Amino acid sequence: MGDLLDERSRRAFIGHVVKAGAGAGLAAAVPRYVYAQECEPPGSPRNPTPFASDRRPSQPRRPASTLSASEIKKLQDAYGALRELAAKDPTDPRGFSHQANIHCFQCGGGGGQIHNTWLFFAWHRAELYFHERILGGLIGDPDFRLPYWSWENPEHRTIPAAYTSPNATSNPAFNPTREMSPTDTLQAWEIDQAEVANLMAIPGFSAFGGAKDAGGAVESGPHGVVHVEVGGDMGAFFTAGNDPLFYAHHCNVDKQWSDWIRASASHTNPTVRAFLNTKFFFYDENKVWTSIKVSDVLDHERTLGYAYGPPSFTVPAMRSQPTRLELPTNRSRQEITLNRQVEDEVKRSADQGTRLALHLSGLNLPAGESGIFWIFASDADARRGVPEGPGYLGYVVVVPNSKADASAGQPQGRPSVVLDVTGKLPELTSRNVLTPHVVRYVRGARPGPPEPLAVGVERATLLEQPAAVPAGGAAARD
Repeated sequence: MGDLLDERSRRAFIGHVVKAGAGAGLAAAVPRYVYAQECEPPGSPRNPTPFASDRRPSQPRRPASTLSASEIKKLQDAYGALRELAAKDPTDPRGFSHQANIHCFQCGGGGGQIHNTWLFFAWHRAELYFHERILGGLIGDPDFRLPYWSWENPEHRTIPAAYTSPNATSNPAFNPTREMSPTDTLQAWEIDQAEVANLMAIPGFSAFGGAKDAGGAVESGPHGVVHVEVGGDMGAFFTAGNDPLFYAHHCNVDKQWSDWIRASASHTNPTVRAFLNTKFFFYDENKVWTSIKVSDVLDHERTLGYAYGPPSFTVPAMRSQPTRLELPTNRSRQEITLNRQVEDEVKRSADQGTRLALHLSGLNLPAGESGIFWIFASDADARRGVPEGPGYLGYVVVVPNSKADASAGQPQGRPSVVLDVTGKLPELTSRNVLTPHVVRYVRGARPGPPEPLAVGVERATLLEQPAAVPAGGAAARD
């Protein structure tokens, strides 16, 4: 059984800090606020109370951009109470600073790293649940549920008003470090309903949600894009929990998992004990130190007391056994071979009306680099520096652990990405090989002249998937 907060991780955390400070003085080598404050362990791993199923009636989590004035006030009052508690009693584990620290500690700050692993969805679901319970407890409302930022909806690509109105510290849901203004919008190429449809059609959890030591498509796609584009505290894992918008963002990430499970009967979570029995630890609204297992959070409506609306997309059943074609890779030459079988699958997919996606696992991105990276099929394609044409494959996002220590590099594990290549493969197969190159995207500016960087991959798999369709046959909107 795995525990994400144990004596081994505590010793590793202390060893990491001591090693970083050796020979230079601890304070000089490691910024104090990064480790000693923000990443302090949230509690002792000993003597937790096992989680029991939530007995409250299930209540909906709703899109933050559709909240009424009274609902916005309730949300802001809840965060006001959370901030007030932190100021009145800094030792109370329910206070805002401690709530923010939980994410810092468990996301590379000494308690392990749940990013780029199959625990990404489950741990954040548990974190949101206890955060939600604490907020509701502070305002005396057991029916309080967090809203979600429905960023895939074209009408909701600006930061929801609850977090920007007023756009000042008088609003407890505001964060002054954000680089995205109230009028800025997420761009369609970053997040749109077509991308969500492609995510909903990914056939297996390892590609969608991650494997034991690799991330999934949601994490390195829309999840990472929002972190980077909002910026400020949200732009790094150590500080993301300081922004109330983080919790609305991750509620929608959680909704993507919920929707994927419901989109097709063939979509299932891992069933191995190493996944199901992993324990997480949190304080509840009564300051009770609680352990909760992955298996406890899989059915959120039954055990956690919250629900989402119907999934936006459904995934038709495949007409035959889906194709999972492993492509030969050469990491030293940074090549992916497109052999004759790929040509056959392109023809087969066209005949059956299915789509083809390229699953790249373990991207070897430049050490110490973070942000949004456009992925191209070759150096020549990358030097054009535009996200269009058959040579543009998609993007991958790396969120750094800490902006204050950029040399910390990527989070533990290498990111993975699932790229829709249905219309691109016929031309790309004529090249025989792909030599993936990336160009770092900077908001508001062209990267040119671009300096492409070649990237190796640990594994390349061609996936066949049906085309997801809007649920009910209408445009998918929240």
